[in-house]
Amino acid sequence: MLTSEKPQVALTGRYTTSAAARKLGIHRNTLRNIPEAALPRHHFENGGNCFLGKDLLRYWCKRMVD
Repeated sequence: MLTSEKPQVALTGRYTTSAAARKLGIHRNTLRNIPEAALPRHHFENGGNCFLGKDLLRYWCKRMVD
């Protein structure tokens, strides 16, 4: 279940999977299971994923309304 408090993120910030999961108040495996259409992933040059702050906020807002 997502945190009921709005995540404090920088809109242009890039967050690792673990950091993004903490911001949303969910387990990182739960975050990995969210479809990319709902929460886009961006890729580091080393092959790792990151999430943009603006995408985290958009996902959180949409989930709070649903």
